[in-house]
Amino acid sequence: MEQAHKHIIQYHDWLVHDALPYWAEAAINDSGGFHEKLTMEGNPVTDCPRRVRVQARLTQVYSIAARYGWYKNARQVSDHGWHFMTSAGMAGESAMPGIAHLLNPDGSLLDGTRDTYAQAFLLLAAAWRVKAFDDPAAKKVIEQTNNFLNSILRHEKKGWREGYPESLPRRQNPHMHLLEAFMTCYQATGDARYLNLAREIHDLFLDVFFDENTGLLVEYFKDDLTPDKETGHLIEPGHMMEWVWLLDWFDRLTGSQSENLKATLYATAEKIGLNRTTHLLFDQISTSGKKAKATSRLWTLTEYIKASLVTNKIEKADALIGKLHDHYLCVDTNGGWSDTCDAQGNSIAGFMETSSFYHLIGVSTEIHRLGLLDNRPQPS
Repeated sequence: MEQAHKHIIQYHDWLVHDALPYWAEAAINDSGGFHEKLTMEGNPVTDCPRRVRVQARLTQVYSIAARYGWYKNARQVSDHGWHFMTSAGMAGESAMPGIAHLLNPDGSLLDGTRDTYAQAFLLLAAAWRVKAFDDPAAKKVIEQTNNFLNSILRHEKKGWREGYPESLPRRQNPHMHLLEAFMTCYQATGDARYLNLAREIHDLFLDVFFDENTGLLVEYFKDDLTPDKETGHLIEPGHMMEWVWLLDWFDRLTGSQSENLKATLYATAEKIGLNRTTHLLFDQISTSGKKAKATSRLWTLTEYIKASLVTNKIEKADALIGKLHDHYLCVDTNGGWSDTCDAQGNSIAGFMETSSFYHLIGVSTEIHRLGLLDNRPQPS
């Protein structure tokens, strides 16, 4: 296995030995929570708004690390993020449940909008704290957030609103992450309500988000969930790969069969979205085949890797992880990353985005689930 999957092993070693210890120190904001981003030299950026969902993402990262014993101080880091997120991060909107959208650099409220996309990451952070620590406070947050989502944020026709206050266009993206969150909540609690909510989003994918005539994933919609005239032509190949991974997970939980659908999504994403020079996925294209964004962000490659893993393309996943190292992890700051490449594969990132760790640890979590790691002991 060492030889056959050398990039997989090297990657997980990097995450455990370099990334988790590095960000556990570098991302900590002494005023509470985590820094939004770091310079490429590893210095905190302290003059930008702070997205509360980034606090949730890094809290989730260190809860996963604690659950699998990948970092000895993971509980303390998760606690640090959780306490900030559930205090300062829940300000605004007259104490409405859920997390706010933006905080000022000092942690005070900037935008109290309750974005549905952000609430999905609150659920994910809470569910992983239940899985890792059996945290009763996290169980309470799951219940409160679920009630909020299914009352205030429910759309009267289908799916969920963009947030409170409401906005347009509606997107498939919040629903995609809600599916991930509901499946995680089901695994954490055993409560069938969350699996039923996951089924609802799965049905929405089949009925609305996926265009079976083209094999494409539609991203943007009008209020009635018909494609938006201004943005409905924009396609994100990385999200198509992310759905391959989610559909496989849903199949494992429910016994459904999505092999043909996963194959179609995967093949179509490669056909229309692959940069033939770098073999990375473009960030965004149009239905006409033109490149809307010729850049390639780190997260699109992690989702490509996960889709390859769950469709049993292990050697391909290993090779793609090699590209992850070549294009994104080969930075001077050990444990850091570049977030964006241009169309020639050159890094154009000005900062190391904290939010990207959510995508990176997802690769290791899938590698672990599939039993692709060797038997070397993890650090205590």
